[in-house]
Amino acid sequence: MNTTAQWDDRLSAHATRPQRFPWFIFLVAVVALFLIGHEFRFALRFQEFTQEQDPTTTTVAIAGGRLIRQVSGLALGMLGALSLLAAGRRPVRIRGFMAGLVVFLLGWAYLSLLWSEQPGLAFRRLVSLTMLILGAVMVSERATLRHFVWFVLLMTSAYLLVGIGTEVALRTFTPWSGGYRFSGTHHPNNQATDCGLLLLAALTLIQTERRWRVPLIVIALVAAAFLFLTKSRSGMVAVVGAPLIYWGLVRSGAAKLLLLSAAVTAIGAVFLLGDVVFPVLRTGVDLGREESATSSLKTLTGRTPLWRDCIEYAAERPLLGYGYDSFWDADRLRLLSEKHDWVIPDGHNIYVDVMLQLGPVGLVAFVLVMLLGIRRSLVYHRATGDATYAFLGSVLVFCVLIGVLESVMLVRMTFTFIAITVVVYLAFQEPPARTDAADLPQDAPSAL
Repeated sequence: MNTTAQWDDRLSAHATRPQRFPWFIFLVAVVALFLIGHEFRFALRFQEFTQEQDPTTTTVAIAGGRLIRQVSGLALGMLGALSLLAAGRRPVRIRGFMAGLVVFLLGWAYLSLLWSEQPGLAFRRLVSLTMLILGAVMVSERATLRHFVWFVLLMTSAYLLVGIGTEVALRTFTPWSGGYRFSGTHHPNNQATDCGLLLLAALTLIQTERRWRVPLIVIALVAAAFLFLTKSRSGMVAVVGAPLIYWGLVRSGAAKLLLLSAAVTAIGAVFLLGDVVFPVLRTGVDLGREESATSSLKTLTGRTPLWRDCIEYAAERPLLGYGYDSFWDADRLRLLSEKHDWVIPDGHNIYVDVMLQLGPVGLVAFVLVMLLGIRRSLVYHRATGDATYAFLGSVLVFCVLIGVLESVMLVRMTFTFIAITVVVYLAFQEPPARTDAADLPQDAPSAL
């Protein structure tokens, strides 16, 4: 088959894609992911926790799970598996080196059961991750990229509205009080990632959906406001830096330098402006959180001492790590929480956590998947001018940035599901119809 025929086939496939929004899949995913990662009374529990701050009584609760989460994840995965057997889908295929790396990374995680300290627990968590992956594959096969951006916007909007409603009902919505952090139905840091995704989706659709531009601008402003109310510095850094860095990579010459410089300046300002330039602004940089600005910024809110301990643990198993999701057992959570005097649910750095779980092999594979995904989105965006590919790339940059300060991608929740879906679109779905063979990433074969 010659090149022209290949691209004619690709254009034909593109033209026959289903254009209706997959409402059933959307509703199932929204409900399942809410039950997996949200709690209606979480804001009340978080308020009580911030008043007590007792690591010995809260760590075990954090480490535990709920049956409803497992059932919801299983339901999402089973629907995804059934979707693979149904007609009218766009089948996923291993397309190039990036897709091979994703398969290798998942296989390496399963292989780590052989040296895991808790193989039973690790296996159950790997099954949960696999269920999320099957759900992500289902979305990528049934939703166009335009639908996917709307999918993210509607999902995160729904969660934000439910979060606001629950806080009002529980009388915990007090943004005027000192130390308040908006959490809604899950932790403020997780809420920040939801608000960040909502903001990125709204900004993307503002460019593509003229009919809905005014409501989308309002949604973007609301998302930014509640992102600020979470008082999550990591979330704010990531959501500000992601589009600036991505668009800086897309542009050329002076525009690229300007955008990348703006991104670096914005990211640095969130942490350093108050401590280096204007001491009077320290309270502003601390975002109203009841912490000492100087000590908070020097240790990145207690993260750097924790990272030193984690690196020491990693040095004890330098080749293979401790096995997938096996390091943070109840004993280590309690030990490190008591040592550092705050409740520690994970390493607060995805790269540290991946090193602890899967060793340097897993870490290198994970980083390469992120970088290749960003690169592939750049190629597709440049070739087509389609803003939805810019959205995919911005989400991955968001993941890379927030991963420096949080391990949210390792938690089975909305943000993880969206990130996995982005990777599936880029690694396993067909390239855009308007991409010339010469524009394809070098890691992808030109004949697909």
